[in-house]
Amino acid sequence: MLGVAAFQRIGGIRETEPIPRFREILLQRGTRGTTDEIAVITMRGLISSSLPGSVTDSMVDDMRAALQQARDDDRVKAIVLEVDSPGGEVTASDAIYSALVKARARKPVVIYMDSLAASGGYYVSCGGKFLMASETTITGSIGVIIQTLNYEQLFNKVGLASVVFKSGKFKDMLNGARPITPEERQLVQSFIMKTYDKFLGIVAKERNLPADQLRNTIADGRILSGKDAFDSKLIDGLGEFEDAFAKAKQLGCLDKPIQRSSSNFRSSSFHSWKRDVPISCRAITRRRYRDACDPTASSRHSEPSQTLL
Repeated sequence: MLGVAAFQRIGGIRETEPIPRFREILLQRGTRGTTDEIAVITMRGLISSSLPGSVTDSMVDDMRAALQQARDDDRVKAIVLEVDSPGGEVTASDAIYSALVKARARKPVVIYMDSLAASGGYYVSCGGKFLMASETTITGSIGVIIQTLNYEQLFNKVGLASVVFKSGKFKDMLNGARPITPEERQLVQSFIMKTYDKFLGIVAKERNLPADQLRNTIADGRILSGKDAFDSKLIDGLGEFEDAFAKAKQLGCLDKPIQRSSSNFRSSSFHSWKRDVPISCRAITRRRYRDACDPTASSRHSEPSQTLL
């Protein structure tokens, strides 16, 4: 399993299972002889440990492996993470956020929020050094939710009844065949608020904003446009992907002048933009801009009762 060193004993010797590596695609070539690179990693779709990865058991482990691959490569001077996600599971979002923080400790990480980087998508994005979005990006949605269905009345109409044997009074507390009790409601709400406080604390710390101010204003679950997020100091800049790439060059190569990309950057400068793979795998595709630091380079829907961001 990726991200976790797997050992097996063979004659008393431990052998470490090698971490799978992602195939790298050259998108922009620099001048001959320059080895500096910027790694571009994409994260698209629902954030969930139950979604299969392309080289590991889950998309979460894939993301952690891709970030580690970029982090440990001395040729990579900066990382761009392109996020297009509505969020997902709390633990999965936190795991990718933590991997980003580790990568950020070694080299600059620029986050580009595409069409959607809300809830868990924003949680993950907080791990970057510089956050950028377009004015029309949908982001925010800082909050936590658990939802389930109550089908008691439907059961009554068709003559069905749920029979439950349980070891404790809370074991079936989200059972949709009966009303939720006040004790159960209080317990679930307490769990939600504790998880929310962790999310809020990360936003407050990473964005250097008072938690109480956030709690009483924009951190109430509302969505925000990229422009609103910038005005609220949830992100650092507005722009397109080219601008995020230019920022990564600036942060990764402080001693060299920065050449801004041309208007046809996306269409004509790349050898390849997307891999022909299933959407769950494309979400973690790793792509590179080789020699990007050279100054002469040319230009939610989940199962009920899941805890979600």
